Amino acid sequence: MWCSSLTKSFRPYPTNEVFSGKQAHYYTTATGHNGQLLSHNIVRLDTNKVSSTASDLGKERQTFGANLAPRADPTVFEVGGHQYQIQRITNAPNTTPYWVMRVPTDIIKNHDDIFNDRFTGFVGALFRLAQLTEGNESRRHIERQHFTTQAE
Repeated sequence: MWCSSLTKSFRPYPTNEVFSGKQAHYYTTATGHNGQLLSHNIVRLDTNKVSSTASDLGKERQTFGANLAPRADPTVFEVGGHQYQIQRITNAPNTTPYWVMRVPTDIIKNHDDIFNDRFTGFVGALFRLAQLTEGNESRRHIERQHFTTQAE
């Protein structure tokens, strides 16, 4: 994208101080690599060593279903025998409804590694959160309860 940006013109955004007002930066940087757009972190809650095992369709379905089911803390999910939590980044510049986060490499190594039970389980957790937060009072309750300031 950087090479193609050499022949383009970009607008400045003088009123947008947080993002430095540089449209070219957004054109040449992938969303997940632009720290100004990140809104959430995925944090592993346990310290056990991550082991990679072969995945199959049955295992993917089981992991997806397990993470789709209701939980006491909807921000917590489990994949590959490890617990993770989706946490809002304190004072993140991105306060839009769009969640931008980097997924740890023990869930997905790269763009070619999406067909595994770890990633499928993560998607199940996102679906569960989407069902809970879809335009009703539950969304505000979840955000107050789980995505408030993590500085404690």
